[in-house]
Amino acid sequence: MAKKVKDARVREGEQILIRFPPDSDLRSRLDAEAKKNGRRTTAEVIYRLEQSFKEPTSAEDVREIAYRIEGIVQALEAKVSEIMAASSPQQSENADEVGGTAMQMAEQIRKRLKT
Repeated sequence: MAKKVKDARVREGEQILIRFPPDSDLRSRLDAEAKKNGRRTTAEVIYRLEQSFKEPTSAEDVREIAYRIEGIVQALEAKVSEIMAASSPQQSENADEVGGTAMQMAEQIRKRLKT
């Protein structure tokens, strides 16, 4: 008599157990991204791992990296502005210097991305 299979999907390949830190929302973020991308969580993890090892080989790869960097630069500028706005008068002199440096760095990154 043949054994009944609980799940029709074939599960082959090596497995790895991943423990997320107790206070981390990484698992829920990963699940949400998988759902948004139409993948199962395992497929999302594999996709992201493969992408992290992938060398940029095309203009599209480089554009994608530049797009991500631009997002990081924008987040940095917003955070610097937030910190500067919340700083006390005594801190503002130092904050202006640090903020100015951060903004200059962001502008340099933008110029390099355009070339």
